Amino acid sequence: MFKIVVLALAALQFVYCIPNVGDPCKAGDKSIHIEGTCSKYLFCGNNVWNENYCHPGYRLDLNTMYCNIRDDNCVPCLFYIKANFEFKTVSGNCNKYYVCVNDLLTQASCPTGMYYNSAIRACDLPENVTGC
Repeated sequence: MFKIVVLALAALQFVYCIPNVGDPCKAGDKSIHIEGTCSKYLFCGNNVWNENYCHPGYRLDLNTMYCNIRDDNCVPCLFYIKANFEFKTVSGNCNKYYVCVNDLLTQASCPTGMYYNSAIRACDLPENVTGC
């Protein structure tokens, strides 16, 4: 029991809370993507967190945290999938599936000759996948 409590307390040290608009921040704090969107983010200005968004036609690049020309493949997960790293099959195509990464819906493909098996959440041999 003691080991479980110690491990739980150690894990809590790494929990990161997203600040609210108006919360204090320090100059140099990095911008933070607002989950479930393709263009909203928080930035530190005048020592408080402020909400901002990319101009129409632009999307937030999650690697650089800069707005780039719109990528029409940007679809927030919340419309299809509720959690990061959750998977969903692509209707009518057994080789493809969706995965939620950084709150954005991403389409992926299985290797040639493999189908996505939602039961095991992985690519599998066609004979092991029902309905294809």
